[in-house]
Order: sequence, then structure tokens, then C-alpha cells
Amino acid sequence: MVDTDYAATGHVHESHQDSSPSLAQHLRHWFLRRAWYVHPGAHLRVTISPSQIYKILETSAKPSAKHLHLRVVFARGRRYFIFPKDGGNFHMITTNKVPWFPRRTTASAVLFGDFEKIDDATTRLKMTSRIKIVYLLRSFLWPTFMTSMLVFMTWHIIIIGLCIAALYGLSWAAHRYNAALEAYEMIFFIEKALEDFIPEPPSALSAQTTSADVVVENGFAEEWDKFVDEMQDD
Repeated sequence: MVDTDYAATGHVHESHQDSSPSLAQHLRHWFLRRAWYVHPGAHLRVTISPSQIYKILETSAKPSAKHLHLRVVFARGRRYFIFPKDGGNFHMITTNKVPWFPRRTTASAVLFGDFEKIDDATTRLKMTSRIKIVYLLRSFLWPTFMTSMLVFMTWHIIIIGLCIAALYGLSWAAHRYNAALEAYEMIFFIEKALEDFIPEPPSALSAQTTSADVVVENGFAEEWDKFVDEMQDD
């Protein structure tokens, strides 16, 4: 139901002067996709107004016996927090509980929701997610601490370098994938909360359909050739 769009990264807009982006632009987009954004972006068509969408999301974010159909999104103690932005848009974060930690986790990703009015009855909700800056910086704390000890080891310089690269790489990957998980959880929550207002996609023709609404007459080719000959004679 959600259309993903890898080209639309939400808050990044480039004005291209020609059809071939420069190397710097390619590197910038690559860096933003790999280090900043944790979800390719998604669009959701909803048959209610932006104010109604926000009200439903705000109400659904609070666990209640009236919303038993949403119990799956609150599994493992997950909670959602939605905040309004200027222009009627919003941003959202989520946290959860883990058995080995006494307090709730801190949010690692933030989702931005932007409304686009299509017509009086339809709204497009554009969602983009990025990793939080503080959480991204935390991914380098433990590797930096370990590196301060590894540099004094008597190992070969190549082994030390590989260990340091592995520490930074694994820590960054773990933090990024955790932020991506939170982004997908928030998008799933939004889709679940608005599922009653998402129009059904148009039905596709089945491959086993024996009859069709479009009928092609067998004499069309002959009539077309006749028409072409007359035009050539004129």
C-alpha cells in the first residue's frame, strides 16, 4: 500500500543545470543515502484531510482498549510520539523496552511527514526518515575508546588497522540498522492507523481471464492499409 521512492529523499532538493550530475553531487547523494537517511522514502494516499490524518495518528499513538486492532504496533513495549511542525506537517519518533535495560531506549531515528493536497477528497502523505545526529555520533564512542588502547599494542600495524576498521564499521552498521528498524516500525504504525482511509489499488487483469472488455476487430489491419493507400494517392 505504501509506494517507496528512492529518488525522493524528503528534504534534499538539487537544481541540476544539466542532465549529467557532477561527481560531487553523486558523492553527496551517496553519502546522504548511506549515512543520513535510513529509509528510501514512502508516499501514502489517504482519503481524508491533513488535519484529520494528524488527529488520527495522535490518538492512535496512545495505547487504548479502543484500539485493539493496533496492538501489534505496540508489541515489546514500543511507543510512538508525534509532534506538529510549521505548515501543518509533523515529525515522529519511537522508543521501546529491552529486557536487559531498566529504562526505555532513546530514539535513534526521526520520521518526517509532509502533507500534499491532491484534491478535496485525497491527500498524499510523504514520509522520510533519517538517523538522529546524537545517535549517529554515539556510534563512534566505543570504537574510539578501544582504538586508544589498540594503538599501543605490539601487533603488526596491518592487524591493528584491520581491528580499528572493523570496530568502526560494525558499530556504524549496528547503529544504522537499528535506526532503520525504527523507521520501518513508524511507517508500519502510520499505515496500520490509516488503513481504513487508504483506497484500494486498482485491480489488475488476471492472466487467466478468458474474456476482455477490449475487442479488436479482425478487419482493422485491412482497413488501415486501405486508408494509408488512399492518403498516398492523394
